[in-house]
Amino acid sequence: MVLHSSASKAENEMYKKAVELYEFGSSDSSFVHAFNLLKPLAEKGWSNAQVLLAYLYKCGKGVELSCEKSEYWYKQAAAQGNQAACHNLAIHYGTDMSEVEKAYWALKAARLGSEPMQRTTALNYYLGWGIPQNYLYAHAWFNVARANGEEVQEYLDKLEEFLPTEEICKSQEMARQLFEEIHLERFDSSIQK
Repeated sequence: MVLHSSASKAENEMYKKAVELYEFGSSDSSFVHAFNLLKPLAEKGWSNAQVLLAYLYKCGKGVELSCEKSEYWYKQAAAQGNQAACHNLAIHYGTDMSEVEKAYWALKAARLGSEPMQRTTALNYYLGWGIPQNYLYAHAWFNVARANGEEVQEYLDKLEEFLPTEEICKSQEMARQLFEEIHLERFDSSIQK
């Protein structure tokens, strides 16, 4: 659980209680209570509170179901670089978000370390979903996904059938750089917490 060092003790306690209610609540009243604790924190800019609030709106737990409000709160958190928010925007169903927007959020989540979105980004480049088809980038992202344990070898094999050797080498170097940037960013953000 990520607490905020600049927040008051009362705010951190409020957040802990909201997370407890969110994770272990089983009744509408526990979700309503979680919502009431999360909303002021989300309005103050707590990205993790914004993500939880977005989820409550998305599922209609403790609040009226609203895809628009859910998307709003996910975007607030995503603007702060919250990986979960970017990931959820990439798979946000029930809105009129375009495939281009979903591909954008998938790429952003992939760069922030979301392993499933690294595979999704590779597929987006491979198939041209929401972004221009680019086999070099697809190959690079499939390599990143594979390094994180995703089962993508079949895609790499298909791409390597027709990509020239120099393109494969270039892609592998891109993948190495992406992997290092992603893991360095994760390391840096874990130190700041």
